[in-house]
Amino acid sequence: MIRGNDGSNNRRCGARKKDGDPCSVKVKEGDKRCFFHDPGKKEERRAAQARGGQANRALSLPIDVPDFVLETVSDLRPILAATMKRVLRHELSPNAATAVCNLANSLMKTFDDRDLRQRLQDLERLVAQSDKKKGLFDPDEG
Repeated sequence: MIRGNDGSNNRRCGARKKDGDPCSVKVKEGDKRCFFHDPGKKEERRAAQARGGQANRALSLPIDVPDFVLETVSDLRPILAATMKRVLRHELSPNAATAVCNLANSLMKTFDDRDLRQRLQDLERLVAQSDKKKGLFDPDEG
């Protein structure tokens, strides 16, 4: 076993990586290969990968989330508040919460668009009515 001046293990794995370079992972005393290259640890590696996959699984909204009525900006408040609570309680991943917020922002833009269209229609209706009532907006009339 090769040891550094500080007593640390400097022995490296004897395997080669896919690109042909030597593996740089340190090995335990008595081992010739690291955890990743030791053929005898194949099942152990597979189990570790499965555990890692479960731990990294993104939390999403449960299927039983009730339908929401989303007609105004005020309707978004309870959804955003519930999303924040779920993130803080680690029931929802921050990535899923970001998606909810992005969708809420998109929806708010459609609300703004709808409101502007309604205001424009109201103004157009007023102008059309004023054209019928001669002189309402006529600067020459005194």
